[in-house]
Amino acid sequence: MKKHALAIALLCVGVLVATAAYAASVAITQSKFKYNGIAYFRAKSENVVLASYGEKKTPVGKPNYLAVQNDVNRAKLGKVKVKISGPYTVDWGKFSASEVNASIKYLKTAGGTGSFSRDAAKSAKLQLVKFSLDEGQLKTLLNKEADGARNYLKDEGNDGRIVSEVWVATEASLAETITNCGSVSGSGSNGGFEVSISGRSCGTNTSSVTIPTNTTFAYLLHKVKKWNKGKTKVEDLEDDNKGLN
Repeated sequence: MKKHALAIALLCVGVLVATAAYAASVAITQSKFKYNGIAYFRAKSENVVLASYGEKKTPVGKPNYLAVQNDVNRAKLGKVKVKISGPYTVDWGKFSASEVNASIKYLKTAGGTGSFSRDAAKSAKLQLVKFSLDEGQLKTLLNKEADGARNYLKDEGNDGRIVSEVWVATEASLAETITNCGSVSGSGSNGGFEVSISGRSCGTNTSSVTIPTNTTFAYLLHKVKKWNKGKTKVEDLEDDNKGLN
């Protein structure tokens, strides 16, 4: 009995440690969102969408951010594979309003958006969905579909960046639908991008969801690591979260 009780006690300790480790994998400040050791930008996220490009700014004593020059045409996103992952649960109550609040919107299951805040995220039990472009798909986008972005990055040089991943806050049931049954199909209304929903497998009548502008909670940047000889083709990319860890 003593051995059995000891085993149960050790199991409980293990569960508590695992739970603590999971909780510790998320960090939020006004300048960054950190998940499983990877830091993502948050400063000026209201200006950023997937495949925005511009100059990375590093002001002294202030958060780094992307000064957006332009966005790759939303229809072009349907030409490459955009990964959708999640939903990711965040214990919003562990963080203060000053850490979480941002001038963005979250997606509602019934349609439309709501104003995002720590209190709204906590009361609505908002989850995060991540949209990402693998480096291979990002190279394809730049080399075959987005001449304007590629030429800008060439001219901007070392400070040129493109947004390769965005995190979007949404109500839980919609997060499940987007993650399990969604695929990015191209341009949506008002400058957003459209996610097509396979309604039959998801048991929903919704055929599509638009991810509008002003919904990016956090974002990842990529820079060109290597050009071909004439700088007409991107040969290699690398992610950039310098200054955020």
